[in-house]
Parts: sequence; structure tokens; C-alpha cells
Amino acid sequence: MSNLYKQDERLLDLFVFVKSYFADGRLKLVAVLLLEALLTSITGVGLLLILPLLGLFGFGSGSTDNPVWQKLSGFTQQLGLTPTLETGLILFVAAVGMRAILGWRRQTWQVEVEQQFQASLRNLLYETISRTELHCLERLRTSEFIQSSQSEVRRAQQAANALLQLFSQALHLAAYAIVALILSVEMTLLALFCGGVAFLVMLPLVRRTHALGRQQIRVRSSMINNLVEHIQGLRVARALGLTDRFVEDYREKSDRAARVAVRLTRLSAFSGLIFEIVAVLLLAAIVYFGLTRIAVEPATFVVLLLIFIRLFSAIGQFQEKVQLFFSLLPSFRHYLDLLSELQQHEEVLPEDGPAPKMEQALELRDITFRYGTTGEAALKNVSLRIEKGALTVIGGQSGAGKSTLTDIVTGLLPPDAGGLYLDGQLLSERGRILWRKETAPVPQEGFLFNDTIRENLLCVAPDATEAALWAVLDAANCRGFVESRPGGLDSYVGDRGGQLSGGERQRISIARALLRKPQLLVLDEPTNNLDRESVTALLEILEKLKRQATLLVVSHDQCVLKCADRVFKLEGGKLLNGGV
Repeated sequence: MSNLYKQDERLLDLFVFVKSYFADGRLKLVAVLLLEALLTSITGVGLLLILPLLGLFGFGSGSTDNPVWQKLSGFTQQLGLTPTLETGLILFVAAVGMRAILGWRRQTWQVEVEQQFQASLRNLLYETISRTELHCLERLRTSEFIQSSQSEVRRAQQAANALLQLFSQALHLAAYAIVALILSVEMTLLALFCGGVAFLVMLPLVRRTHALGRQQIRVRSSMINNLVEHIQGLRVARALGLTDRFVEDYREKSDRAARVAVRLTRLSAFSGLIFEIVAVLLLAAIVYFGLTRIAVEPATFVVLLLIFIRLFSAIGQFQEKVQLFFSLLPSFRHYLDLLSELQQHEEVLPEDGPAPKMEQALELRDITFRYGTTGEAALKNVSLRIEKGALTVIGGQSGAGKSTLTDIVTGLLPPDAGGLYLDGQLLSERGRILWRKETAPVPQEGFLFNDTIRENLLCVAPDATEAALWAVLDAANCRGFVESRPGGLDSYVGDRGGQLSGGERQRISIARALLRKPQLLVLDEPTNNLDRESVTALLEILEKLKRQATLLVVSHDQCVLKCADRVFKLEGGKLLNGGV
């Protein structure tokens, strides 16, 4: 039952893969397939013309009674040409040249289709990630996204290439079989039977290849996850002396991945070895029966032998491509599994409508939120009120639920229970998402793009004027250090703003948030990693900002708490007081 299920799963993956492949660049892909069929037809015609050409050279009778030669002779006679050696060679050169031109066109179109397929898979995954609910994304490892969008998508494109090559090999097999049937039905049926036997002998190796492909994905996933975790925690790893442990762990996973890759290569080489031995035995049997039991003209037999050698070679290549395709197909399944999980938690974004307005207050009533379906709730029956124009502070230790609370306040997360109320009116799902556009969070790290100050501001408001940029920079006390930089607004901030101090990054982030003209400005631990002078400057900014937007600040800094109009404290996901 288990083997039957696995076989059905492989067939389903194959069907979905082909459907996805044809969804992108359908017309060009059909053109590639038609050109491949045309090229194969030219190959078949060329094989049929070998006998008449041998006759023109004086070898055998030439079998000029074959239909292709008769059609060609009639065509040349209409042109006033006599079928001679020279004419035959000219036609041969013309056919080869035409085949080369068509082959070039097919190859370039094929690359375009494959690259479009790869890009569409990456784009679909990224677009889905951008619309997936945050609490779902936070459960997934960063390495999962990296692996699927890079490694597995690239291998899916390689599978697409293998699939096209399978189609090409199938066409060549059909062409060789048709030509051989025209020359000798008995010998062709014998050869096809022998070739089928050789292919069936190799099928168990195809199933083994698919299993190794799945194992390779698991090992590669573990290796990439180790690498990402080490890079993200490099500072802590060095400080705690864990670098050797990370390196050893990565080395072990890397060696395991290498062993799986070697096993795949050995399996492929072993398959080739077995097939060559089986094929030469079967070919010898065909030669024996052809010479002793089946009466075939010598010249025809030579051509048939040439075709059968090509036929068995094509069967061998077909079997190799089948193995390659099924070793790569699990990568597409891995990609589909991640995509399916993300799509199950995809937000449905509403069309733009009138923005919700806060005239009095934003309220959270009996909010409960849990990440996933199990485990303790991050927030438990939390109720609080954020007055318009006030500075509200949320305090509490790490893990108390502060970040979850701000994500709900800004509309990023929907509560499991309770509701978000604006001026006493419950925000619907549509209203929650529209409210999100009226808020502007400033994260603790003050993330900036590796670009100019100007572009870091304009990314949230592309149409903002120069005056508007300087207005928000003034509001965030940024004018002084921006004007002092050599490029001013057009000076680069470096990777993640590394060319700026912590306080400067924080203030640029605040200026960028203000450019959205938010009704609610949310700052997460804004004084962390700031010196006392920067903290004092930040407090002055907060006091000024109260006139432009309602402020919600997550902080345990006493200086910030003293400036607050109201303070709420969280502990273990519960509100400890009603606000002070």
C-alpha cells in the first residue's frame, strides 16, 4: 500500500509539474516542441535517404523504391534536376544546414522558457511570502525560504530541462522505430521488444533515484539552516565559544550531503553500466537473428544495424533522463509544500477605501492571541485604551507580549479573541488592514536599506517633495548630521545603515515613518543601544511628535516612562494594571 501511495504521489507531482511548466510561456514552449518534432523528422528522413545514397555510391541496389526517395526524386525532377551523387550531396548539406538553424532557434527558445519558468516560481513564492500572515512566517525558518527560492527552484528548472530532453529522446525513439519499420518490420519489432526489456530492468533504479533525491533535500535543508543560524548568531557564538560546535555541525551535514550526492552519481553510473551490458547483449541477439533467421538485404541490414545502435543509445539516454528527472522532482515537491503552507495563511487584501480615522481613541478589548494552535497564549484578555495625541508606553520584561501587542495595535496581526475598536467601533477584517496604512512602526534596530538617505525616505512616499523630506528630517532632529555629510540627502548609509550611528539610524527611521503621515506612530525600544545624549535628543523628538501623531512606545527606560501620559505594563501576556 505504501509503495502504491508513493507511486501515486510521483505521478501527481509529475502532473502538477507539467501543468506549471506549461502555464508560463505556453506559446513559446509549444513552438519548442514543434521544432523538436520537425528536427526529429529531418533526422528520420535523413536515415531513410542513406540507402538510396549508398546506391548512388554503387553499394547495393540502393532500395530506391522507398517512399521518401520517390517523393524526393519527383520533387527534384520537377525542378529539372536529376537524382545524382552531386544532387544528393547538395540536398544532404542543405538538410544539415536547415537542421542546424532550426536547432539553434529551438535551443534559444528553450532557454527562454526554462528561465521564465524558474523566475515565475521564485516570483510566486516571494509574492506569497509578502502576503502571508506574520505569525505563520515566524514559525518558519529563514533557511526554508532561501532553500526553496534558490536551490529548489533552480533544480526545478533543471527538471524542466530534463523533461524537454525526455520529450526529445521520445521523439527520436519514435523516428528510429518508424524508419526501421519501413525497412524491416520483423527486425524492428524484435529490437523494440529487446529495448523495452532493457528499460524495464532499469525501473527499480529510477525509484531508488527518487528516494535519494528526497533524502538529498532533507540533508541540504539541514545544512542551509545551520549556515543561516550561525551567521545570524555569529556574535553570540563567538562570545560563548560555540564557533567550533557550529563548524563541526556544519561539516557533518556537508559531508552527509556529499555522501548522498556520491550515492546518486554512483547509482547513475551503475545504471549506465547495467544498461550498456544489457543493450550489447540484446544487440548481439538482434544481429544473430537478423543474419540467421530473417532474410534482409546486406545494405539494408547495415542501415538497420546503424539505426538499432542509435535506437539503443536513445533508450539509454531516455532512461538516464528519467532518472535525472525523478531525482530532481522532489525539489519541486518541497517548493510546493512550502508554497501551499504559505497560501493557507495568505491575507486577502481589500481594495483601497476610505481610511479609518481616530478622533478619540484606539481600544483593545479582551484581546487574546496565540502563535500556532498549541502552547501558551502570548496575550491573555488584554484591554487598554490609547488616547489620541497622547504618549502611551507599554512596559514589561522580554517575552511579556509587548511586540505581539504592538503588532495587533498596528493591524499586522488579527486577534484570536477580542477586538480592536476605533472610537468605539469594532474594526472589521477589512478595516484592520486599512488601519494598518494609518500606522507607522519604527523597529528597535532602525533598519535602513543600503542606499542613500533620500531613497530610504522616498521608499514610503515616492512622490514626496524636497520640502517634505526636509520637514520630516527637521521633525526628527536629523537636519544637522544630514547636512554635514558630503552628499547630504544623497549620501549613502551603507549596509543596514552601518555608516550611521545608532542614534542617527533611529532618527532617520522616525523621519521615514513620519513621511507616511501616520495617525499612530509606534516605536519599539527606541532608547536601546543609545548613549545618554542620544536618549535626551530622542525624548525631545517624542515631545514634538505628540503634536503630529498619537505615539505608542514600547520601553522600560525610566526616562521614557516619565514622559508618558499613560503607562501599561505587561507580564506573561497579561496586563498588570489599568494604566497609570
